[in-house]
Amino acid sequence: EKTPADVRVSLVVDLEGRVKVLECQGTNARLAEYVVRKLESIDIGENPDGIWKTTHLLIKFRPEQG
Repeated sequence: EKTPADVRVSLVVDLEGRVKVLECQGTNARLAEYVVRKLESIDIGENPDGIWKTTHLLIKFRPEQG
């Protein structure tokens, strides 16, 4: 049976515009790994202003109803 899962992530964007995950904790290890893989594949383009402030995300995964 599918159960809800939460993934908490802290990240920054570096000078090249790449997302760098600083910390990731999740109630489901596979989902946490998936979130890190997807986030770190993001390239927003050159970021000449430097590293952004740390951003914190809470991602809630819930099974589909029906």
